[in-house]
Amino acid sequence: MKTLLLTLTMLSLSASVALGQPASLAIGSALPAGSHMLQMTDDSSQPVSDLMGPQGTVFIFWSNACRWTEGYQERVRALHSAAGGKGMAVVLVNSNDPEAFPEESAEASRAAMPGLRYGHDQGAALAKALGAYRTPEVFAFDAEGKLAYSGAIDDAPGDTKAVTRSYVADFIGGQPQTPTKAFGCRIRLPYD
Repeated sequence: MKTLLLTLTMLSLSASVALGQPASLAIGSALPAGSHMLQMTDDSSQPVSDLMGPQGTVFIFWSNACRWTEGYQERVRALHSAAGGKGMAVVLVNSNDPEAFPEESAEASRAAMPGLRYGHDQGAALAKALGAYRTPEVFAFDAEGKLAYSGAIDDAPGDTKAVTRSYVADFIGGQPQTPTKAFGCRIRLPYD
């Protein structure tokens, strides 16, 4: 059984690499690309490290044109409220190419999720550094800036009423999480 699981894991990793899916940052790793600037929807430009909350940070890779992120809007607003009360930050990050996909522009982002910290990842540097591939996809860092969780927001991407486990809410509540697989639209990276 262990051999079968190891073989399946290796095949999955090989398929991810072959399909161009970046390798995800390992749990326990420090936040890379901390000096990378995000263009925020409030027209400021901020380094990723300045967006960190004192007790932790949840980066959620987002899209303005993905049906899966549309279904998560209210859940993300609730997570944002819960995190703020715990000294944590929730930051939406759009790494999609706004030139090829105008619905991913700063103007569209500003209208999509008002009131939340939302930044555009020029050149997708943060997405590449973390290994983000989907929207929505979560990378949650603890108070020391170490990756504590990566993956899905919860266990029911298609149905709010079917959620039995909210991985991000549990992280915000201080419960350790095992990484999960993100489900959603592929990030449409700009060409280098």
